[in-house]
Amino acid sequence: MNKILVLIKRILKNSSTRVMILIFTTIIGITAFFLVFGYYNQLKLYKDAVYNKLEGIAITASLSIDGDAHQLLLDNYTKKGDLVTREQDTLYSQLYHHLKDIEVDAHLNSPIYTLFKVASSNDRTQFFYGVNSSDDMPDKTFRDEYKLFPKVLLEKYKEGATIPAYETENGYWISAFHPFKNSKGVVVGVVEVDEKFNEFITRVNRQILWSACISVLFISILAYFLIRSTRKILRKEEEMTKNLVLSKNIIETKNKDITDSINYAKKIQDAILPEYEYISNTLPNSFIFFKPRDVVSGDFYWFSEQNGLIIIVAADCTGHGVPGALMSMIGTSLLSEIVNHRGITNPSEILDNLDSGIQKAFKKYLSEEIENKDGMDISICTIDKPNNKLSYAGAFRPLIKIRNGAIEEYQGNRFPIGGGSSYKKTTFTTHEITIDKGDFFYMFSDGFPDQFGGDKGKKYMNKRFKELLLTINQQPTSSKLKLLEKAFTDWKGEIEQLDDILIMGFEI
Repeated sequence: MNKILVLIKRILKNSSTRVMILIFTTIIGITAFFLVFGYYNQLKLYKDAVYNKLEGIAITASLSIDGDAHQLLLDNYTKKGDLVTREQDTLYSQLYHHLKDIEVDAHLNSPIYTLFKVASSNDRTQFFYGVNSSDDMPDKTFRDEYKLFPKVLLEKYKEGATIPAYETENGYWISAFHPFKNSKGVVVGVVEVDEKFNEFITRVNRQILWSACISVLFISILAYFLIRSTRKILRKEEEMTKNLVLSKNIIETKNKDITDSINYAKKIQDAILPEYEYISNTLPNSFIFFKPRDVVSGDFYWFSEQNGLIIIVAADCTGHGVPGALMSMIGTSLLSEIVNHRGITNPSEILDNLDSGIQKAFKKYLSEEIENKDGMDISICTIDKPNNKLSYAGAFRPLIKIRNGAIEEYQGNRFPIGGGSSYKKTTFTTHEITIDKGDFFYMFSDGFPDQFGGDKGKKYMNKRFKELLLTINQQPTSSKLKLLEKAFTDWKGEIEQLDDILIMGFEI
């Protein structure tokens, strides 16, 4: 004991060893800090990754569910217990196997299921289970009431959302859901994907525990050799200082490796278009003619209010149907990030950031061939109502203004967003426009002008389209949409619709 006290006094008397001890203590503190920081950072990033995974699965599943078949199943079996086995009904069996395949492919540890809501006579909304990918027979799950449903399920039923940790009669969960529609575009249910909250926490703790064990083991080995080498350190101060710096660098490298290993996130944001009521409340004299060629569309519109400004977007993604819709998901996700989160409202800056974001996403996730082809044509307007100003920028899509019966067209830049490596791109150009009373603006994709039809089966073309806009502009806003729909139907006739249609008109 006395020998140990003497050794400690010698160590503390020496300035170099005191610095060494201070450094070693600092290393332990830094390691502890990184462990704690890593835990919460890992928890957040892993939670984001889980939510993104659940949301992506829910969106993918909802896009592939036949809403008419699901509704027919509910109409055929109106009470719990009517449907006993999966083989009893072909529709149920097909939907079950479809959800089961998604569950297996996504390596989920909980079943995927559909939910639908029913308004009871006492104005209380009830949710019931539909098709379930679990091994339980439908007599236990089909039309069973979902009693302790989270509030967000009711609030976002028509939009889809993620659900933070919540408690039901079956335990704690984290979830995501997304609506699916019938052929008339009416939401008939949602697909919900879950993960048990305790399993989620267990996974994070297991990863952090493994990292902590490595760090503790490393520090223990370092401490062991430090204690054994104390006498030599007293004689070789410079050498020991060098070893301590080397040890510190090793620890920092290991902490960096731990941090880098958890920097993984992949987002798929809400693909639902903004509610027209939201747009019309802000721009009462407005309309939207939106007609996808297929069930889902590569054209999309987007709307936001930021810093007292109104931002309105009309976009035409490469392709249509599911491929175009997936591209539109990326577009809406990036627009929300650029405008709502970064606060960028200048149209040309939005386009520059959108172009960079899509190219980055393609480079990371898609093949070289797709990267060179896919992108989007888009027009963006930022409206400053109090000052009667409108700013416009576009990528291959124009803005049309009609004032006192005369048409004026503002051209966007001649290169697309994201795709098209053959184009030489610079920055996008913003056009500043002073708004007069009675000015009416139109944003649109190329679907209508490119539609074949008429007596000779030719394209509608931009010239005829502008003449149509001049004609309908003389009518009240409430009539413009009907006139456009009739004009398109009459022109198309029996010819198949070739592309998605999007026309947005508004008066400030």
